[in-house]
Amino acid sequence: MYHTRQKEEIINYLESLEGELFTIDSVACSHPLSDVVGKSTVYRVISQMVKSGDIKKYYDKEKEVTQYLYMGPIREHQHIHLKCIHCDKLIHVTEKTSHELVKTIETKTHFHINLEETVLFGSCDRCNEKGN
Repeated sequence: MYHTRQKEEIINYLESLEGELFTIDSVACSHPLSDVVGKSTVYRVISQMVKSGDIKKYYDKEKEVTQYLYMGPIREHQHIHLKCIHCDKLIHVTEKTSHELVKTIETKTHFHINLEETVLFGSCDRCNEKGN
């Protein structure tokens, strides 16, 4: 895919999020991006990156919002994601642990799991300590 300076700015910003979920509006309105990249460019680039697999798209039914995750170099790996339903923290389970868990589930249920699309929802340690 063709890389413009604006696209590079968007990618640099997404990398700085370090695995946090984001919305298109949060990226478009972020400083310093909002100074150099127009909102329509952010929408177009993120849509292209979803199609290419560089970004994963999730719909949060409770919040009624579409959220995204920049995959970057980790997209080549197959692993499970854990998402906290209280704070939206996203945890990447190691490939080894993901494969062990999937193997156990597949052996017991005879159901094949697609690791590229696997997100398990629950509560992180921090939210559990708060009593959520």
